[in-house]
Amino acid sequence: RFLGVSLIPPTAFLEPNHSDELADRLSRSGINLVRLSDLDMAYGPGRSLFDDTRDDTREFDQEALKRLDYLVAALKKRGIYVALELQSARRFRKEDNVATPGLLPGGGGPAAIIDPTIKTLSLDSARALLSRVNSETSLPLKDDPALAWVTLTGEVSLFDLIDRPDTLPASYAKELRALSAKDQHVAGRRLWQALETERWTEMAAALTKDSLRVPIAGCSHWRREREFNETLAAPGLNLIDDRLYWNPPSWMSPEYRSLLWSADTGLLALSERKRHHDRPYVVGQWCPVSQGAWAFPHEAGDQLLIAQMAVTEDWDALVRRGVFLYPLDWGVGAAGTSGGEDVFQIAEVVNGSPQVYALWPHQASILYRGHGEPRKKNRAAPIPGWDRNRGRLIVKTPFTEGISGWFQDATESIGAIEISTRNPFSVIVASSVTPEPIAETKRLLVTAIGQVIPSGYRWADGTRREVADPGFPPFLQEPVSARVIWRRSGKIRAFRLNNAGERVKEVVVENLEGQNGVALSLDGRDAAFHWELEVE
Repeated sequence: RFLGVSLIPPTAFLEPNHSDELADRLSRSGINLVRLSDLDMAYGPGRSLFDDTRDDTREFDQEALKRLDYLVAALKKRGIYVALELQSARRFRKEDNVATPGLLPGGGGPAAIIDPTIKTLSLDSARALLSRVNSETSLPLKDDPALAWVTLTGEVSLFDLIDRPDTLPASYAKELRALSAKDQHVAGRRLWQALETERWTEMAAALTKDSLRVPIAGCSHWRREREFNETLAAPGLNLIDDRLYWNPPSWMSPEYRSLLWSADTGLLALSERKRHHDRPYVVGQWCPVSQGAWAFPHEAGDQLLIAQMAVTEDWDALVRRGVFLYPLDWGVGAAGTSGGEDVFQIAEVVNGSPQVYALWPHQASILYRGHGEPRKKNRAAPIPGWDRNRGRLIVKTPFTEGISGWFQDATESIGAIEISTRNPFSVIVASSVTPEPIAETKRLLVTAIGQVIPSGYRWADGTRREVADPGFPPFLQEPVSARVIWRRSGKIRAFRLNNAGERVKEVVVENLEGQNGVALSLDGRDAAFHWELEVE
């Protein structure tokens, strides 16, 4: 099972020192997969898969390849796998000999399914990328054990004509009508299904013939039409790569805008519509849709729940969108506000959302360990510990225990951990840092988070759907007032940790009179998310 993060372009083409910093950070956080997508987006020399100095997209950018090689090697060295998306944002040029290239959206849009020239270009570049020898690992990517799976394309489909019929230029629309006229019994969505099935089958067969051994997925998309879903099970495809976004209902109060309050028609229903239960299912990209805002203030509450969903529903990967070039210092501010070259205000940037990445170690603990066989039947059963009517989640595994959501003035005795909090909203969770369960481990990571929002952040409307001011650093984090009891014998010391998980200060714990264990009291005066408890 994978817990991963995608890279927002052009983050896959970092300088070597930044690649090492990123790989270290992800490894320490429990991330074991990085999704490489949108490599073909044109961002200039050294920052795009294709050479942006040419009038075609037939040659790779050699400097960008060197950087990509180093990143893959840096991740592999730390035990982190990669998943590769082959085509998504490629902008075809004059010398590619594609009809009306200037009218095509990124990746070619729907035309990429029916244009034989685009088909050839896509297969040629896929073969070249997968077969070239990495200068750092001395292995072609298709033979590298670090490659987890390959996805043929992202959000490139004829089914996009449902929402944007004008994305198919006139010459291609004429060709599509001609294809429909050949068989009066196959038209509309059924025709699109047949054409996409044929497209992915041909490409998967060619790559398999080239000895690509990893699972292959077709189109990674947020779409859910029944005919589109059938194309994902085309012959030669053996993995479903989904894009799962949570869009809060319009009637949801801004004060409770969290997945914890979602109804039965939430992410579980969306994922079930896409799945084919004879093959693996990966959520290759997920995040809440924040309507252009940097993130949601209560978003910490969603992190443990999505991990519980992944385990309960037997998802094979959960990949968060996404790490960007900025902010360079994780958690310094929302993307686009930290100064210097950080000018792009992009929503849901993980390294600009401390309430997301701070909970990765606990998500990893939930996903990787402490659960039995995944549930294969009765998928309508509830997620363990989730009370959607009260916006609450209680996590209880041998290795992770905690609360997430609205627990004001509540005390929860979970197992070896007891948690009391006075905050209306908070996430307080503890995980064993060692292979032993919480009741036996000698090191325990405790994380406590409330609301987080940039300084000076302002909404333009009462429903909080339009941003008036994106704010500036530093983040304002709500103080968490809580008491965490660990029932564990022995002499126990506690340390406050910094943003990178390093010990910065020893803190006092209360030995419980007449019983084994200690109490860690949090009063909100320390601007920290993490504490570590250690049995001497």
